Amino acid sequence: MILDKSLRQTRAWCMRIDTQPCSAAERLHDTDVKEQIMADLETQAALSEARKAASAASYDIQKLPEDSVERQALHNLLTAVDYLIQAADGSE
Repeated sequence: MILDKSLRQTRAWCMRIDTQPCSAAERLHDTDVKEQIMADLETQAALSEARKAASAASYDIQKLPEDSVERQALHNLLTAVDYLIQAADGSE
């Protein structure tokens, strides 16, 4: 998985930062950078999982009778979830 590879590369980069001598200010900045990178990767992983779950739900919703109230309600919820995923993805 590409995200796993990126996460491993980031962790390796973060470990290299820790081994280089630097000032306290540089260490603080490096820590902030590492934390932001890890948070971004975790957010991307969560968004990826949300997309997978929404896709699976969409497939299951299609199995319901076409004119059912349940199908329409689930479709509306899925549409709302899709908009939330897009908003979260765009806020990065």
